[in-house]
Amino acid sequence: MTEQHDAPSWAAVFNDARNKSVQQQKTARLYIIASVLIVSAVLAILVPVGVQLSAQYSQAQIARATDKEAASLSAAQRRKELAAAHKYNAKLATSGQSVMGEVYDPFAKNGDSRSETDRQYQSLLNVAEGVMGTVSIPKISLKLPIYHGTSNAVLAQGAGHLYGTSLPVGGTSTNTVLTGHRGLPNALLFTRLDELGKGDTIYVQVLDRKLAYQVSRVVVVNPDQVKPWVTVRKQQDLLTLMTCTPYGVNTQRLLIIAKRTTLASTGDDSAWVHDWVASAVIISLAALLICLGILLRRLLNRTVVRRHLAPYVKHKG
Repeated sequence: MTEQHDAPSWAAVFNDARNKSVQQQKTARLYIIASVLIVSAVLAILVPVGVQLSAQYSQAQIARATDKEAASLSAAQRRKELAAAHKYNAKLATSGQSVMGEVYDPFAKNGDSRSETDRQYQSLLNVAEGVMGTVSIPKISLKLPIYHGTSNAVLAQGAGHLYGTSLPVGGTSTNTVLTGHRGLPNALLFTRLDELGKGDTIYVQVLDRKLAYQVSRVVVVNPDQVKPWVTVRKQQDLLTLMTCTPYGVNTQRLLIIAKRTTLASTGDDSAWVHDWVASAVIISLAALLICLGILLRRLLNRTVVRRHLAPYVKHKG
């Protein structure tokens, strides 16, 4: 005798379809909420990065404009500016450098700007709107304008020349000190300076002169231990980069000490700055698009399922 099975009733089918539809709608809502949270998290990361990249690109543009402005000066004007800068450095080397920086520590938040009140200093190497020249570091895709002094306003825009140290024109018995912030939310500046190591090259361009310096030492000191490292050393041609460390804590100072070396051909440095910024922007946009793509795909899948079930649910109702 053949065993018979009861077929499910239409009511059971409709109820099951309705329950599945309700459950899928709830699941879809959860996916939407989760996707929105994911996209928001990605944007929270990408937006500050985008702001920093935009600032770095703008600073590189200012630096290149400064180089072009310097190139437009006559040969006689450039010689006059360089001669005045070398004379300033020679006097500085024999003075003992009793006055250095805006205050004792350029990253301190108090104290007046000594550099801004020194008219002679401000007039030297004033190529364009307070900009002396440019500093380029290929290893970290950095090109910044060099401004007079290290006031808060200056350090928010680019690299600041530490008042009381040698002007960035090179020569024996000179030590040019450039400072910059790390970890600003709206600009990279010297954020990646800790990636430099012995043997890396730094370029400084002032007027029509491009100088190359090779990193010889990396040191970390307390703020009250900085001065011996940033003073002139006889018969040496040095460049010192200074920033805060550890990242986000800023209780010490990171010093990158570099010695003058032979200038090698570097090509158009605007290329590597532009390429690095472009690559970072593309990667950031790709990450955002992937998240949006996942969100749209899940939403479309849920929409298709609901369309198939809708006639049954509507008929039952």
